[in-house]
Amino acid sequence: MLQQLQDEVRALRGVIEQQQYRLDQLERHQRDRYRDMDKRISLLFQQLPQGAGTAVVGGADSVAADTQAAAEAAQSQVAPVDQASTEDAEQGAGEQQVYEAAFAKVRARNFGAAEAELKGFINQYPDSALQPNAWYWLGEVYLAQQNTADSEAAFARVVEQYAQHGKAADALYKLGVLSGRSGNAAKARQLMQQVVQEYPQAPAADLARGYLKP
Repeated sequence: MLQQLQDEVRALRGVIEQQQYRLDQLERHQRDRYRDMDKRISLLFQQLPQGAGTAVVGGADSVAADTQAAAEAAQSQVAPVDQASTEDAEQGAGEQQVYEAAFAKVRARNFGAAEAELKGFINQYPDSALQPNAWYWLGEVYLAQQNTADSEAAFARVVEQYAQHGKAADALYKLGVLSGRSGNAAKARQLMQQVVQEYPQAPAADLARGYLKP
């Protein structure tokens, strides 16, 4: 019986190692997609004319697909809805629907409508677990509209109020990018170093490391 148990333990260890390998592969794949998504979104936003709220540029399908992947990753970080109460469950479903409707405007690059709906969500559901996601994408929407000041404020809110959320690393990285674009190279490097130090395992940390390379 002891020998049988030992054999079973070895077999289970083999299964665990296989699963760990698959998880590592998935993590690397996700990180690569994240890098590609960030580059594409940054290029897309850079191509937008000054003040363009609903501009349409090339590569829409690929950018929309990458953005959808980001949405799915963001949603996976949201705490599950409390099922103890039917009312709570219905409220959670309502929040999700409102958020997804707003995010659909982001994917469609209808930035004016996206801004209005994200603001509406933020005001309507101040205690929602999706608040950090909403603020982050509002920052991206402002950036798409060349509204740098409001974009920076939205990203800063994510970093300051939701430091433990998965979007905090992304928002901090974006603040570094904005500082670099404004010509403040020293602050940009400081923020990138902060990303690496505070969120070393986040995909944004890999982007920050790339930024810091000479």
